[in-house]
Amino acid sequence: MRQLLTESGVLAAAGGLLGMLLALWGVRMLVAVAPPTLPRLDTIVMDGWVLGFTAAVTLGTGVLFGLAPALQAARPNLAGALTDGARGGSAGLQRQRLRRGLVVGQIALALMLAAAAGLLIQSFARMRGVDPGFVPERLLTARVELSPVRYRSNEDIRSFYQQLVQRLEAVPGVRSAAVVKALPMQQLELGDWSFVREGMHSMPPRPSEWNLAYWQTMSPEYFETMRIPVVQGRGLEATDRIGSPGVVVINRTLARQVWPHGDALGQRILMGGGATDSVWRTIVGVVGDVRHRGLDAEPRPEIYLPFAQFPAGTGTPQRTLRIVLRSAGDPVLLTGALRAAVAELDPDLPVAEIQTMEEAMGAWAAERRLTMMLVGGFALLALALGAVGVYGVMAHLVVQRTREIGIRIALGALPREILRLVLSQGAWLAGLGIAAGLAGALGATRLLASLLFGVEPTDLATFAATAAALGIVAGVASLLPALRAVRTDPMDALRSE
Repeated sequence: MRQLLTESGVLAAAGGLLGMLLALWGVRMLVAVAPPTLPRLDTIVMDGWVLGFTAAVTLGTGVLFGLAPALQAARPNLAGALTDGARGGSAGLQRQRLRRGLVVGQIALALMLAAAAGLLIQSFARMRGVDPGFVPERLLTARVELSPVRYRSNEDIRSFYQQLVQRLEAVPGVRSAAVVKALPMQQLELGDWSFVREGMHSMPPRPSEWNLAYWQTMSPEYFETMRIPVVQGRGLEATDRIGSPGVVVINRTLARQVWPHGDALGQRILMGGGATDSVWRTIVGVVGDVRHRGLDAEPRPEIYLPFAQFPAGTGTPQRTLRIVLRSAGDPVLLTGALRAAVAELDPDLPVAEIQTMEEAMGAWAAERRLTMMLVGGFALLALALGAVGVYGVMAHLVVQRTREIGIRIALGALPREILRLVLSQGAWLAGLGIAAGLAGALGATRLLASLLFGVEPTDLATFAATAAALGIVAGVASLLPALRAVRTDPMDALRSE
């Protein structure tokens, strides 16, 4: 028992050291690929308590699984071991069933993880192909927040942003510039604003008569800068200012929900009423949908208000707006010109959150990419464990059947027949594991429904692909012992007995 436990302990310690090195590398890789928005990213390190716990589990596992064979070896049945009849004893059959059962379980768990990883990869690929509703290339964005001390009146706020857009459009390399309340893909909540349709409400409007929609306020150049298509009517124009009739532009989703028959143009709405907004606004255009909350979220109803007319009541315009520039080349090269344009109007005004729109979209997708990478990494580890398990069992069975294989070869069995004999056993184990794994995956992958986009949790193509991949891995793991069996020398096999 001491000898066998020492061997299992040494193996467990060696595996633990290798696992520790892999864990250190894995933590560094995790921090490197994690999105900057991940909470407490700078505190992710290899924790001593976690390391100690896992080291104890590793050593305990080695001792525990080495104890059963050690006890068995310490109490041998000498009489049975010296007789040929003990070869097929019930104890040996039970041990073989246990080994095979563990391998079947490994394969089943590996398939479940591989199926989950396949669904996430497929979902991520489809998500990347979704049209965001604008053209993100060559866009530079930033945030500016005006001080309420220096910019007190509505006219001061409107004048600053109007001059800023004009200065930015005059910068060489800038094709167009605009300011807006919130840009898509930047984790900014637009907020809902209620409105009623003219002629479709009572006075005062009942709660059931109010509609809700996201609201935006921006300069007239926003749609052109973002390349958001105007599908009906017109966009916002420079003439849409204080003193002119109130106008709004809505998105296609709002037009379909409230005016399903396509008669949104020319309709008038009252937004919220009261002190915030107290004028009827005419819908002058319908634009395409923009996926503000992410590529995996359906567009919501949205209303666009001209900044020069916002608000129409006694409220105050937005002091904090986002700047967006469309460049003729690399947008990063316009960073200095952007800061200089702001400094010319107000040297004390900071410019924050300067980034390209592609960087913003990459940051949004980073968390989903991280989840996909983690599940994919666990799936690869599970596949490796399953392959090791199949190889170990098949190698052990070949050793146990060395005499039988030698006799078969001596009696004229062909190499392909020996190969088929061993591979069929591996295929049987893989088939049972794959069947159990598919049954488990059908239930387990439903837990991923909230993380999937454009693919069902029970996607048959993904399940078939992962089952085929796992079958190939198991086949390769069975091939090495099978080739060793083919090369068995009958004389050596019989002499060893």
